[in-house]
Amino acid sequence: MKNLLKKLIIILFLIMFLDSSIHAQEEYIGPLGGDLSFSPMFSYSQIKISPGDTKSNSASLDITIDYYITRQLSLGVTATMQGNGESISDSQTLGFMGEATYHLQYGKNTRIAPYIGGGAGTITTKTESQSQNATAYDFFVGIDYYINEKTSFNMKVKNILYTIPSEGWGQEDMKYNLSQLLIGLKIIF
Repeated sequence: MKNLLKKLIIILFLIMFLDSSIHAQEEYIGPLGGDLSFSPMFSYSQIKISPGDTKSNSASLDITIDYYITRQLSLGVTATMQGNGESISDSQTLGFMGEATYHLQYGKNTRIAPYIGGGAGTITTKTESQSQNATAYDFFVGIDYYINEKTSFNMKVKNILYTIPSEGWGQEDMKYNLSQLLIGLKIIF
């Protein structure tokens, strides 16, 4: 998973330098200042828990709503829902993150728009026996490929970091590193 994420990040930054002028149009493609976007994304996720370096794979759903302050800068809210284990009831994670994203879309006729961002919020992990809350931080890189002026195919690599405090004296806190490869759509209003 780690090598896949490294390769994907390298590919995303290489694509950033490509010009997609093959698809030249008269109008701007993508969002402008004042636009809203809605992005449902599905992912394959890997969570690493330390101490002990326990790893677990799962699937998740991210739903993001962004407000574009300018063509390059957006502020948004993301809800992350994830299930681990044999069934989704074994362990569930629900997070809400406030995020800022800088979009590297650099021309009128550019269909490819890399972006980078991060944020902070809260995350709740539930199992059958307990529920725990924590402050979480995320960072991500991604790329939009605009199918038309208001819709894009979206791919993102994201990490969410959070710590659950220990419940007993002398025990170590549980540190979580949730790595996601997200794929979805972005719809602009």
